[in-house]
Amino acid sequence: MDAIITGLNILFSPVLGFPPLVAEAIVVGIIMFFVTLLSKYLVNQEYVKKLNEEWKALQEKMKNSNSQEDVSKYTKELFAYNMKYMSANKWAMLASLLIFVLVFGWMAETFLGKVLITIPVVNITFGWLMYYIILSLIYSAIFKKILKVV
Repeated sequence: MDAIITGLNILFSPVLGFPPLVAEAIVVGIIMFFVTLLSKYLVNQEYVKKLNEEWKALQEKMKNSNSQEDVSKYTKELFAYNMKYMSANKWAMLASLLIFVLVFGWMAETFLGKVLITIPVVNITFGWLMYYIILSLIYSAIFKKILKVV
């Protein structure tokens, strides 16, 4: 783990000179860019797009259904689509998990106690991990839109 932390310190050394909030935002942006790029090339985009269209059509049928039997049937079909979707995304999910596991310890060591955000209206304070989660959702949405990832 020490070798990974040392390597990441060297890799991100230009960024670590910024204030911690900015440094973490840049690091998360870089990580999410590569995760999204992996997703684009490890997932059959056309197949997932087709699954999403079929999923939406099935949800519409379920919404317009009046019988409990139909709803049960559609629920089973949605579950089957969910399994196909998860299967189509498995390599991208594994790659994302690997990246997160490798970077998680380094980020905890680097940003723990340095990134604290307080929302004064509700008096809530959170640290680097919640900041990471919020930023990753934002960056993921942006990069998926830019790179046209389903």
